[in-house]
Amino acid sequence: MRYLLLSLLAFALFSCEDDNDIPLNQQLEEAVDPDPVTLYDRAVVYNEDLVEQGYYLFQPVGANNTYLLSTEGAVVYKWPGDKAYFMAYLREDGVLARIYRPDVGTGWNLGGQQGFVEFVDETSTVLNSYSVSSFERTLHHDIAFLPNGNYLTTVWNRISDVQAIEWGRNLAFLPDGEMYMDQIQEVDPSGAVVWEWNSWDHLVQDFDASKANFGNVQANPQLWDMNAVVHPNVHHFNGINYDPVRDLILVSSRANSEVYVIDHSTTMAEAATSSGGNQGMGGDIVYRWGNPQQWDNGTEADRKLFMQHDANPVMNSTSNGLEFTVFNNVFGTDISAVQRVVLPLDASGMLLDRSQLATNSPSDASYTYSSTAIYSSRVSGAMSLSPTSLAITNGVPARISEVDESIGVILELDVSDAADLFKARKYTSTFPGLPSNLAVLPAEDLD
Repeated sequence: MRYLLLSLLAFALFSCEDDNDIPLNQQLEEAVDPDPVTLYDRAVVYNEDLVEQGYYLFQPVGANNTYLLSTEGAVVYKWPGDKAYFMAYLREDGVLARIYRPDVGTGWNLGGQQGFVEFVDETSTVLNSYSVSSFERTLHHDIAFLPNGNYLTTVWNRISDVQAIEWGRNLAFLPDGEMYMDQIQEVDPSGAVVWEWNSWDHLVQDFDASKANFGNVQANPQLWDMNAVVHPNVHHFNGINYDPVRDLILVSSRANSEVYVIDHSTTMAEAATSSGGNQGMGGDIVYRWGNPQQWDNGTEADRKLFMQHDANPVMNSTSNGLEFTVFNNVFGTDISAVQRVVLPLDASGMLLDRSQLATNSPSDASYTYSSTAIYSSRVSGAMSLSPTSLAITNGVPARISEVDESIGVILELDVSDAADLFKARKYTSTFPGLPSNLAVLPAEDLD
């Protein structure tokens, strides 16, 4: 058999030090590990029947090479390069997109700053690229593909203290004389920006009645409180994903410890307003979850997310809502969690039910897997593989694992000799964009 089938699950490696101190939604029993054997020195498969064969694309942060790793633990493809890459994705046409930062500084000193997106074929020949990299603006963190061949990017914009104060920012929160706000761009294959959304079009503040955006913060959950975060990087969108069923964007905000849903069906003009689009709200926040303190609708006890990453919509969802997975970085002391969250929809299954926002619905995640073994205070990610299984990227130290929600860990892939991982993505063995000449490569350290 391709995998070594073990009779008992080695869940001990992913168990918690003290389960009684961890607010799990579901507790899994620990099983004895009967001395597992690794495959290709990188993989341990604990349940052959539950692991679907496939490949993990991963980019060691700051490394020149991008790798494809089989679920058997063999590196089967490598895209060499000459940049310090941060994250990579495969398109269905076989093109690899990867993100990197410039060699020359542009005045940004924020984690996740990039500046360039590069597109290469399977020979690593550069096909085209896109850049936003200047003192005023820079690409950062992540991209997301759209069904029409375009892609979404996240962009930081430098906001002067004069502008910030006019918008209602507290001067005490501007120690460096500036702040940074997020923008989302839709870029077509030619590099043209065809749609744009700006966070500064959707603000509220209750600090200064003489300035713009003055209003009741709690009564306006569709807007960002201009003074909710003291740090100048007031949003820090550390991940962007797309729901093609409802034409919605999901962004994870580390600074706010919230996940936001934004309507992508608007025109660019509507995206700057509070009307239009399928959800009827223009570019306002359609729904938000994770930390209601950000809009004065709860206390720390109501908070569910803690500097999370990778709010990823579930395409195989069997729920009645908008389901996403998320890596909750600081779920407890030295504990991270991967969670499923289901946001409420109306009877049509297409519109978010905002009537439940006032009660911070849902009150909790629908499923939580937490462990000291996956703890990472930064980066990391998660994706749903099936209605009952998850893929987890442990960013620091670098490790990939799969979890069956009724059993526990079913696969471990050790890539700890690599640098940090922002997140890895699994592609099935039938994914059309896989390189044509996959083969087990000689063992080497991952740079």
